[in-house]
Amino acid sequence: MNGIKEGELAIIRFEDLDAMCRMERVGENLAWVNEMTGDVFCEDGEGVIVRFLDEMERSTDWKERLYAEYWQTKIRLKKLKPYINKRIDGLSTEKEPIEILLMQENYMQGYLRCLEVCARYNGVDLGDKGNEGKQKAGQGMA
Repeated sequence: MNGIKEGELAIIRFEDLDAMCRMERVGENLAWVNEMTGDVFCEDGEGVIVRFLDEMERSTDWKERLYAEYWQTKIRLKKLKPYINKRIDGLSTEKEPIEILLMQENYMQGYLRCLEVCARYNGVDLGDKGNEGKQKAGQGMA
C-alpha cells in the first residue's frame, strides 16, 4: 500500500478527524487502527496521512518532536497498564518486582503531565482533549 509498512505509526485524517494510528492487518486487508482505542479508523488504509511519527521525532522543529514524544510516551503507558494488571493477577512469569512497574507507571504519568504543561505554555496542540478517538494533529503538523 504505497510503501507503507505494517506496524508504522502515523497521524491519519479521515472524515475531518485526526487519530494516531498504526497500520495493521485486519482480516485480509491492511487498515489504519487507532492506537489508543483499537478501533479501525479507516478501512483498506484509506485516509490522508498527516505525518509519520518517526518523521516527527527526527524533525528540526522542536514542537513536532514534543508532539511525537508525547504520543510515544502515551502509547507506551497504555501498553504498560495491562502488563501491570497481568502481574498483579499473577498471570505473568516476569521477575521484576511489581513496585518497579508501578514506579515506572507513576513516572511516565508525571512525564506526560510535564509535556502537557510545556505544550500549553508554548501553544502546541497535542491533540488530546480527553477524547482519544478525536485526536488533532496540531498547528503546523500537516
